[in-house]
Order: sequence, then C-alpha cells, then structure tokens
Amino acid sequence: MTRLSPPSANAPEVDRLVPPLERGTVAAAFRYRDFRIMWTGQFISGIGTWMQQVALGPYALSLTKTASNPRGSGSFVAIVGLAQLGPLLLLAVVGGVIANRFPRKPLIIGGQFFQMLSAFSLAALSMWSTSKLALLACVVVGGIANSLVGPTYASVIPELVEREDMPGAISLNSTSLNGSRVIGPLIILALSPLGIKASTHSGLAWIFMINGLTFFASIAAVSIIAIRPVRVRTGDDPTGVAQLFEGFTEARRNIVVGRLLIVLFLMSLFCLPYISQFPTIAEHSLGMNSRAGTYTLLFGTWAAGAMLGSLAQATVFARVDKRVSTRWLLVGFAAALATFATVHSPALAFPVVVVLGFFYFGTTTAMSTVLQQHLSNRKRAPVMALWMMAFGGTVAFGGYWGGWVVDHYSPAPMLLIGAGTALGLAVAANFKTLSEQMNPADLPFD
Repeated sequence: MTRLSPPSANAPEVDRLVPPLERGTVAAAFRYRDFRIMWTGQFISGIGTWMQQVALGPYALSLTKTASNPRGSGSFVAIVGLAQLGPLLLLAVVGGVIANRFPRKPLIIGGQFFQMLSAFSLAALSMWSTSKLALLACVVVGGIANSLVGPTYASVIPELVEREDMPGAISLNSTSLNGSRVIGPLIILALSPLGIKASTHSGLAWIFMINGLTFFASIAAVSIIAIRPVRVRTGDDPTGVAQLFEGFTEARRNIVVGRLLIVLFLMSLFCLPYISQFPTIAEHSLGMNSRAGTYTLLFGTWAAGAMLGSLAQATVFARVDKRVSTRWLLVGFAAALATFATVHSPALAFPVVVVLGFFYFGTTTAMSTVLQQHLSNRKRAPVMALWMMAFGGTVAFGGYWGGWVVDHYSPAPMLLIGAGTALGLAVAANFKTLSEQMNPADLPFD
C-alpha cells in the first residue's frame, strides 16, 4: 500500500491508502475529497442540463411544424444548437485567457449563475410565448456563459487529483456527463404520470425550471472546495495579445496536442452532426414522435452507451494505452455510424445506439486523457478552450450542414459521411508515435 502524499503544498489532498495497481483508475480518483464534491455537484447539475437538452431539440422542432411541413425543420433545430454551442468558437479563447488571469472560483460561480438564469428564462418562455427569436436569445445567454467560463471549469477538474490519477478523473468526468444524459431522460419519463411532459407547455416549463434549480448544487460544490492557484514557470506567462493565442502556440509546439485538436475538430464537424439531429433522425428514419416517451427512452439508451464507453476507459481498459486505443475506438465508431444509417426499425435502433454511444464517448474520453497528460497546469486552460471550440463549437456548425442534408435528402447520407470521416481519422490518430518523438523538455513540468 502506498499513500498518495502530495509532493508539494499545491498538490491535491487524498484521504485514503491506494494500492499501486489502482493508480489511474476511477477508484483512485474518488479518494480525493475535493474531486468527489466537485464531481457530485457537476453530476446533479448535469442531470438538469440533459433534462433540458432532451426536451429542447423537440421543442424547437415543434415550433417549425406547419400544415405544409408537418415534420418541421431540421435546419432550425441546428440553429438552436448553434446558438447554444456556437459561442464556443468565438469566445472560448477569451475564456482561456480569463481562466489564468482572474480568481477561478468566482468565475465558475458566475458562469453557473448565468446558465441558471438562461434555464429559468426558457421556463417562462415555454409557458407564454412561441417566439423562435426569443428561444434563440435565451439559449445564447447560456451559451455565452459556458464559453467564457467553460475553460476554467475544465482546467480545474484534472487538477483536483495527482497527475498519475488523472485518467480516472477524466473518465469519471465523462461518466458524469453521460450518466446525467441517462438519468435526465429517465426522470422526464418518471414525471410523465404527474403531467410533466415535454409535449406540453407546462411540462416544458417544469423541465427547464428543474434544470435551473440543479445549478445550485454545482455552485455549492465549487464554493466548498479549494481551488489552488496555477503555478507558472519563469518565462512561461505571455502578456498582451499573445495571451489570446497561447493555446494555439502550445498546439503548434506540442505535436501530440496539435494532432489531437485537429482530429477532434474534423470528428466534430463531420462525424457528430447526428447528435443535434437526433430528433429529426428519430422522426425521418424511425417514424418516432420526438416529443414522445419512446424517443426520450432512445436518447437515454444512447447516453447509457456513451456512459459505458467513458467509464470503460478507466476500469476495464485502465491499463490500455490511450494513445493506441483511440485509433481502434474510431474504427468502431465508424462501423456504428454506418450501421445506424441503415436502421429504420425502432426496435433495432435501441441496441445500435448503445454501441454508437459506447464508441463515440469512448473515443473522446481516450483523446481527452491523452491531451490532459500532455499538458502542464499552466497550459491547460488555454488549450482546453481550443478543445471546447473543436468539440462543442464545431458540433453546432456540423449540425447545421447535417440539418440541410436531412431536410433535402435523408439522415443516411449525413451518417455515412461521418462514418467515412471516422475511418480516415483512425489513420491520422497515431498519437503514440508522435508522443515518442517529443523532446523530454516539452513534457509537462507539474
């Protein structure tokens, strides 16, 4: 047994003995008090977020349904996604600068507050208005807050554990995201007998209100934990305009980080449009009503697969080199997307989306682990801003072209384009070779 004793006063505290073989696993990550608190608050808040998320797309789609277009507009669903995630492309870099220049705790709490305000505004809107412009305005408020504070939040979580236990923390962080994706839809189904349904205005208002309330859990968690200042190496702190390009500079200097961001950008743009188009795929290809319980259950099933994929990276595959496994996960993701393109039966869709979710978030969790292990704490926030731009921001634009394809053809071409892209990215994901070529002086110093 070895104690995870912090090497310096700035290191996170751990409260239990950890067997050497458990380093890097979820069990080791959970032994850090502050990480447990942060993770729990994030998980509760995530449940509310995904309750809202599963209802928001169908709600946006319903606002576009007319007698001449009873299926609604996939393009408007994509525009709502763009309003939510598009600000990441414009403001995440600014958020990366803010993360290293201002106290991080009040920044995170402020961002959570404005996202809570966005949720409460949506609750009011769903009761008293059908304005598409007002819907976009409410969503943009939350999107801007997430863009400015997201890099700070993302940079803090890995720092709550020792570097050796970072894979477990990253896996648990991804599991929290996807576990909330599962529980959120299940709660909506459980509330249906009480009249709280995504298909009614009052039900939508309750769903958005619950999401707003869950932000209190995240705010409380951040308030309790200790968020330590970032250590800066002499000559490693740019000033002026150079601050805005710090993440890009690191990506150009660090070949692993640079390749990861390129792969993620292309994956988000060409492989992930199906996420924002999930309601239209359900209606066009599977004949489902996207505001009914069956669709909610399908979305939750996909999220369950994603949760298993992320959790597996620090449990079953904890000893597998993520620099190598990313390539094979991309191949599996390509096969799952191609299979989903051929499915037209709701019964067959359920097992397929489990596999699709597993490879989707197994891939991104493995990539995130490799990225974080190749970053110093000082460089984490600026680079995580680029990660958010490449992941969240680009998905929104990918969803827009995906919506155009669905409106003019069908979901199948969109899914097949994604499958082909994933296969190509598997070839480019030679992260182990790139890592071994790096100069030891370029490796993280903390």
